[in-house]
Amino acid sequence: MEKPKIIVALDFDEREKILKLVEKLRKYTSYFKIGFEAFMALGPEIISCLVNLNCKVFLDIKLFDIPTTMAKALKVAEKLKVFMVNLHLIAGKDILMNTLKIYKNLIEEKNTLIIGVTTLTSYANNDSFFDIINFKKILKHFQDTPNYNLIKSAYDMKNYRLVLTLYLSDLAKNINLDGVVCSVQESKYIKTYISKDLKTVCPGIRPVWASQDDQKVISTPAVAKENLVDFMVIGRPITNASDPEEAILKILEEISK
Repeated sequence: MEKPKIIVALDFDEREKILKLVEKLRKYTSYFKIGFEAFMALGPEIISCLVNLNCKVFLDIKLFDIPTTMAKALKVAEKLKVFMVNLHLIAGKDILMNTLKIYKNLIEEKNTLIIGVTTLTSYANNDSFFDIINFKKILKHFQDTPNYNLIKSAYDMKNYRLVLTLYLSDLAKNINLDGVVCSVQESKYIKTYISKDLKTVCPGIRPVWASQDDQKVISTPAVAKENLVDFMVIGRPITNASDPEEAILKILEEISK
């Protein structure tokens, strides 16, 4: 079983703090996430700094806009040489396909992985967000497929997260995205029922010794490995630890067993 890779989430607005953490941790992982906070405070320059240190940057900005705007943003990500960037699958097939079509016409060669956000790990099954989802349409989408019984059973059990995540993952596969953002619990379902080739990028990773914080759907690194996760996004359990190197070493030890 292949071990999942650790992406350290650098959710800070201070350049020196980010660079000090990267200097400490890049001997253990080359993958780092720049999200809204760091990107809004420090801009593209912080990405260039990390890329120049041979780090692989996951630009976590969850694009959701009109196709031309998203395509041009993807072009900038490609120019910045980020390893991976994401957009919201909830935007729908038509917008996403138009986005990718425009994007491909804007670049000479694609090197950046584009992944789709399925369902945020801050959503529980009883979250009001699911009230706006047309689950009848999702059931109809899967009706004549081998996965219908699984989807129907999950819906009947009110596992709305799984139903929506599998639907959006199927969309990601059909428009040829490189992977999806999902919870650990959904990763194995995606690999088994949708596509083993879709990369699964999973936040909400909390070792047993760490606090849950504001995540509602969490898993340990060991469970992530069992669920065929490709990339574990881990922030505060490492970056807020009194000794970040010790924290990441404990996680690496856990997934090596």
